[in-house]
Amino acid sequence: TNYNNSNEVDANNNAHKQQGSFTTTAGTTNKMNDVWFDVDLAKTIETDLVEVNDVIANLPNLAGFGNVHSLHQAMALDTSGELQDLVEQVISASGAEQNDALTQMIYHWTGVEDIDPNSRTADRMYGNVIGDARKLKALEELMGQEWLGTWCGGDRDRNPHGKAALILLKAFDDLQLYIKDKLFDDNNNDNLLSKIRISTNDEGELTEVHVSTFINYLEFEYADNPQQTLNQLRQVKIALLKLGDVGKQTLAALEQAGDEDGNALAQMLARDVYLHLIGTDGNDILTSGSGFDVLEGGNGDDTLNAGQGNDKVTGGAGNDIYIFNLGDGQLEIMDANGYDGLKFGEGITKDDITITQEADGFVYIRINNTTDVVKFTQASTTSTLAIDYIYFADNSHSRIDANVILASLKTLTEGNDTLTANKDGTNNIQALAGDDTITGGIDARNNIDGGADDDTLTGGSYADSLIGGQGNDTLNGGNGDDTLNAGQGNDKVTGGAGNDIYIFNLGDGQLEIMDANGY
Repeated sequence: TNYNNSNEVDANNNAHKQQGSFTTTAGTTNKMNDVWFDVDLAKTIETDLVEVNDVIANLPNLAGFGNVHSLHQAMALDTSGELQDLVEQVISASGAEQNDALTQMIYHWTGVEDIDPNSRTADRMYGNVIGDARKLKALEELMGQEWLGTWCGGDRDRNPHGKAALILLKAFDDLQLYIKDKLFDDNNNDNLLSKIRISTNDEGELTEVHVSTFINYLEFEYADNPQQTLNQLRQVKIALLKLGDVGKQTLAALEQAGDEDGNALAQMLARDVYLHLIGTDGNDILTSGSGFDVLEGGNGDDTLNAGQGNDKVTGGAGNDIYIFNLGDGQLEIMDANGYDGLKFGEGITKDDITITQEADGFVYIRINNTTDVVKFTQASTTSTLAIDYIYFADNSHSRIDANVILASLKTLTEGNDTLTANKDGTNNIQALAGDDTITGGIDARNNIDGGADDDTLTGGSYADSLIGGQGNDTLNGGNGDDTLNAGQGNDKVTGGAGNDIYIFNLGDGQLEIMDANGY
């Protein structure tokens, strides 16, 4: 029964952590190890299957992963019928309406629809950078395990900070693209693609693509259900992108049969629908046309122009430039690395834009009197803006600092406010009455006055000035040489690392200092 501890990992990635041996009565010695088998919790097999009715059976299905049933089984188990309704909405809708339905469908499919969206807010500095906790929880259910991040000091945390949130949000976006692709795969596309004919020569080489029957079918369906028909065409075009040269020539034939000046169906036939462009580690220029496009710059100083449509762009590491022109539609920018800029094209000036933070917590720039909008999914008043500056083709207003934008959104009230300041630069914050929780930027110089009542003030890595004011306040300077003045009340202060100064005046009441670092 004796054994030796071991770090051995075999060819199948199984860990033999405790190794021993035994000897048979015949005198043969064999191994006897405690093996920790490599387990992929995302690859699970459903048991206790329930019967699926004919209506659900005719809807698209998705395989189950982790703790999540297959889509058919999940719909059959959902006695409310809400999941089935959402699946049908995704199939019949398009554009922003379809994307919203798809997000809700994922929440219901993975069973996270009732999770508090704010339940995965980071405890330190960053605030709620994940935006909606249901996105992370859905990923966890599909992977079969809880996500844990690691802070610089090695501490583990289930609530993501800024850089981790960016990666997780991209993973959720990739999940949406995967599911949308699978929902419209094979089942419907095969029937539609069968209406397209090809001609070949004696050597089997493609000579012509015949799309007239396919287009006649679309026009017939479009008359009764235009939105669903457009959505079907979009998915067929996505499928054709995967079919190599045959797919490319078929797309060319469809585009030739379309008409940019015709109805919505004719326009969609004439346009590109979907592109997913991924850059290199160098300085890339990524440009796409109309449709739903995804651009990823990768490393390097990249320039990304997604063109018209409902697009998502990520610059990645490096100093990136995002280009947005009048009429481009909807652009979603997700980026927290480097020194990045948003460049507006001709016809858009400073007076033409409205910057708001909306109910979902994200920052939007809307072009006045149009439907054009830029959304920053890495931006809220509790996070850094996804870009660092904005500039215009109009020389009269060449540049706007993004810190000014964030500052304009940070309105403090007489109530109980929670605020995380810009991550860098200089933050001058004057709170009002109320029990406020204010966290300075990690790489900023923070001058924070909590005002009256019971406040919690936290500094960053540099020399901060924290003033508690009246009330029972808690001040934490963080790193750096800080100056902490808790004011009147029953206060607790911690200077943290650095050479800190604590200020105490006659009549301030009780002050408790907790500090063993610095001078």
